[in-house]
Amino acid sequence: MEEMSIPECFAKAVNAGTDIVADSNDIENLKAAYENGWISERRINEANVKLLTEMFETYRKQAAEAVSELEEFTLTDNYEEADIALLF
Repeated sequence: MEEMSIPECFAKAVNAGTDIVADSNDIENLKAAYENGWISERRINEANVKLLTEMFETYRKQAAEAVSELEEFTLTDNYEEADIALLF
């Protein structure tokens, strides 16, 4: 097996379909892979769109669930079940 540099490893993983290199904030090696032509801008954009879409969809669902729970809660009917106390 030939020795690969870290930027080459990044390129190989991303080009194989990995959208994120876990536990890594290593922008320099990703940038080096791009600058050497081992990863295309198109592939980086595809990964970014996929990750951001998934992230925002997750948060949208969580927000919708929270709103739904709030809509079901009324002070007069459920104040004993509340985790908070409102003082007037």
